[in-house]
Amino acid sequence: MHAILGNTYGVVVYQEQVMRLAREVGGLPWEDVETIRKVVSKSGGAKEMDHYLDRYLDGARVNGVTEDEARAVWVQCQKAGGYVFNRAHGA
Repeated sequence: MHAILGNTYGVVVYQEQVMRLAREVGGLPWEDVETIRKVVSKSGGAKEMDHYLDRYLDGARVNGVTEDEARAVWVQCQKAGGYVFNRAHGA
């Protein structure tokens, strides 16, 4: 997770970080990652993300991430929905 969040001091700032966390930590397929990217920025997106939580936790377990760590990252991604943006827009 450090490779994904290191440049932003452990804080999810960009949509791309949400996507990488879902893919690399949770092992979700690209189709789900793209859907999460879309819903994370919507109001109420956190509830829509919950549809993927069980699969994310299963993938995180397979990737050696504890459930507590995986849940903490998931919650941070949900909360980030209110402020995340595309990294290219930050330039």
